[in-house]
Amino acid sequence: MTRILISHSHADQEIASLLVDYLLAALELQPEDILCTSVIGHELPFGKSISELLKTDLNKTTGLIALITENSLSSTWVLFELGFSWATDKLVIPIIGTGLTYNDLPGPLKNYPGIQIGDKNCSHRITAAITQLATKLNLRQETNPRKDVKRDEFIREFRACKAESRDTLKLKQKEIEDLKAQLSKFKLDFQYQKQQLDYEIRYLENLLNKEQINKFKLPFPLKSATNIDYYKLQKLLLEEEWKKADQETALVMSSTRNHLSLFRLAA
Repeated sequence: MTRILISHSHADQEIASLLVDYLLAALELQPEDILCTSVIGHELPFGKSISELLKTDLNKTTGLIALITENSLSSTWVLFELGFSWATDKLVIPIIGTGLTYNDLPGPLKNYPGIQIGDKNCSHRITAAITQLATKLNLRQETNPRKDVKRDEFIREFRACKAESRDTLKLKQKEIEDLKAQLSKFKLDFQYQKQQLDYEIRYLENLLNKEQINKFKLPFPLKSATNIDYYKLQKLLLEEEWKKADQETALVMSSTRNHLSLFRLAA
């Protein structure tokens, strides 16, 4: 049964994974008590659509921790999870990343108490949030020092995560659109060049065929009084196929003798 949902963008998977580690070290939780869709062992189950699964898990969820970054603010799913949790009066704990403020929180969440990851009292604020979460979920808090190590690691890595500004993201999007336009133009140019090349190839092939026809066109036909066909022999001689011409000559001579023999018999 899901107790805690970590709402985040899949682009922030590494930070979310560190938060999962911290929660498991700080609270008496089982892996299935945490839903964090990009972290192995805490994903959505198979069998239904994502929207159906999220709605079911959100109904079961008592607390939601939202990792607020430029990435998550652009995620439809994160905004859906935040809106649903606010509307159903869940315990929502926003942790706001570098370069963002409470004003960046969507809608009424601007007025929610949250945690600025860059705040000097961040460690204390996170510890207080976990204590409140434990009370709400009726969970025992762990006392081993490992939880503080995991908390500090999460804070350090989250602070080090330099989120790109929206202006930078817009600029990159424009660069992508420009590249797409250039690629489209390149495809059209390539198609045009290919058509031109195909046309030239066909023209040269036709020209070559004509040249070959002219090459094998006999300058003057050899006539035979006995209707012997000398075309093949003459063609071989013009092509300088001497051996084949000798063989053809033998065949022609044999044919000529046969014709003469028939002529004598007829006479």
